[in-house]
Amino acid sequence: MKLKGFSLIELLIVLLIVGIGLMAVTPWLARKTQKSNEQVVFFNKILSKSFQIAREKQCPVKITGFLGSSHILLPSGKRVTIPGDISVLNAQIDNKQSEGLEYHIYIYPDKICDYFVLLLSNGKELESIPLLLITHIKTNES
Repeated sequence: MKLKGFSLIELLIVLLIVGIGLMAVTPWLARKTQKSNEQVVFFNKILSKSFQIAREKQCPVKITGFLGSSHILLPSGKRVTIPGDISVLNAQIDNKQSEGLEYHIYIYPDKICDYFVLLLSNGKELESIPLLLITHIKTNES
């Protein structure tokens, strides 16, 4: 009677091939993850700096963005560019569609900001979490 199955050598060869494949794909996945989070880090820094200005002035400050552009105007008057050659295609602030080509996000000295969702040119949606004063990439579950 002959048993059918795989030998230990065959299993080791398959594991070796799978391991080499994973080693080849891992750097690519890491770069993709880092690039998608680049905009999140950028907007989180903007929100943090704007909060510091709002706290110093003891009044709300606004960030102004421009639809179809990658430029953001900070409360200090400085113009910055969203990293990764990404532009904002659509903006909803406090669940209202932005009108015109500008959108305004207010940051308050109480460490809170407007709720906003920005549709980026890479197809991702950047959503704010106002009470934490941070952003994240919106997924279907959130």
